[in-house]
Amino acid sequence: MQPSTTRHRPPGHCPESLEHILVEVLDLPPDGILAQALKHAKITCFIDLMAMTDVAIDSLVHPRSQTPDDEGDFQDDQLALVPLSIRSLIKVIQGYVYYRKHVHNDPVNPDICMDIDYGSKPSRRTPADAFDRSIRRDLSSFPTFSNDKQWENYNRNLVAICRTYGLQNVLNHKYRPQTVDEKDLFDRQQAFMYQVFTTALLTNKGKQFVREHQATFDAQKIYNQLAKAYTKSVKADATATGLL
Repeated sequence: MQPSTTRHRPPGHCPESLEHILVEVLDLPPDGILAQALKHAKITCFIDLMAMTDVAIDSLVHPRSQTPDDEGDFQDDQLALVPLSIRSLIKVIQGYVYYRKHVHNDPVNPDICMDIDYGSKPSRRTPADAFDRSIRRDLSSFPTFSNDKQWENYNRNLVAICRTYGLQNVLNHKYRPQTVDEKDLFDRQQAFMYQVFTTALLTNKGKQFVREHQATFDAQKIYNQLAKAYTKSVKADATATGLL
């Protein structure tokens, strides 16, 4: 009987090793911003991740949804730079692997890279991490706004679902995060709600407000502009009706 010539492929060369790092070690969603960015950069496994240079990490981009045009047609995604707080997680893992090899004298090689667990992560789980893990990515659960006259109904439904998902601070124009954790969490909530608004706001004003803030993902300002514009409109309509 001839001996098998099949060579063992270490886990570190397999896609599962990258998913393990993202989900089990960094506690990130498997389809989140970092996962999308790494896929775009053709980083497919643990070995690829460890080989990334600072330049490559700092250049990571991910697909970002665009608001429909004036005819309501959806536009192709554009590439946006991955936020620093997320990009830096790669350097955290690289630093941990360096520490294991050069300080602890217990290197992480491709055969055992999937033995790294969440407890090994050299940083704590932040509120922003918890948000990324808990928030649903089903944008269809958010109401759409396509008729100016339906503002009150849309707003009522939006407020209710945002409270359910813990996103009410985005709708509060007076809210200002104070701590580092609060700022990081609010940045991710803003980015998520901006994505919601790109698909949900279908009125001319709504699409205009989304376009105005596409460089900053400032969903808080978008909602504030919406509330001001349509609250005035509703009051004006009520006044006009009363004069008839």
